[in-house]
Amino acid sequence: MAKLEPEQLRSQIEWKLWFQWVAATALGWLAGWLLLGEVGIGAALGLTQWLVLRREVSDTKAAWWILASAVAWFVGWEIITAGLIVPVGVDLISSLLTGAVAGLLLGIGQWLILRRWTHYASMWIPTNLAAWSVAFTGLVGGMLFAGVVGGAVTGLVLDMLLRYPVINTEDSEG
Repeated sequence: MAKLEPEQLRSQIEWKLWFQWVAATALGWLAGWLLLGEVGIGAALGLTQWLVLRREVSDTKAAWWILASAVAWFVGWEIITAGLIVPVGVDLISSLLTGAVAGLLLGIGQWLILRRWTHYASMWIPTNLAAWSVAFTGLVGGMLFAGVVGGAVTGLVLDMLLRYPVINTEDSEG
């Protein structure tokens, strides 16, 4: 694995990538929520986010992002609805904790794939935890806009992470 030199890295935010990521995350959130129910959000998020990611990484295994997202979200949602960690409720604290559990598990699932592409992939886990915690409170535009909030935060970090790629031709080719 090699790291690119600083002069080879992008120095400014790729706004096109950010807007695409926000739109993909928002669309995945809404499609999952409306068509598949809460438990299916991960699959829809994974699919719509993958449509953006596949243009950014040259990895034939990038489609694993969809499965990783679906499984991680499903596990998180099952933990949440069972009340194993967070008492089920609609108050602010419960919403923050629910978002934290969902974000933590989604972040871990996606990190398993993202670590193949960037040196600082571990930042993805706390980013998702924070982003989805805020998104689940509904304080910014209500729950319908949770995907926009989650996408806005994670999109900025994704842009930063992709500036520090892992170069490993074995993993990218197979």
